[in-house]
Amino acid sequence: MWTIEPLLKDIDDVKTFLQLPDEVFEEEIDVEPLLKQEKELGDRGILMVDTEDPLTSLISKAS
Repeated sequence: MWTIEPLLKDIDDVKTFLQLPDEVFEEEIDVEPLLKQEKELGDRGILMVDTEDPLTSLISKAS
C-alpha cells in the first residue's frame, strides 16, 4: 500500500529545502548506451526512456 504525503509539510521544511546546496541535485547521466541502442534500432521503432521510482530503485538494489 502506498502512503502519499507531501515532501515539504510546513514552512520549516521549505526553508530547509531551499538551503540545500545545488550539488545535492547534481547527477551525471551517461547517455551513450541509449544512443547505441537508438542507432541499432534505426527506423524499426522508437526508443522509450523512463525513470524509476524510489521503490523500484530500492528493490533492484536489494536483489
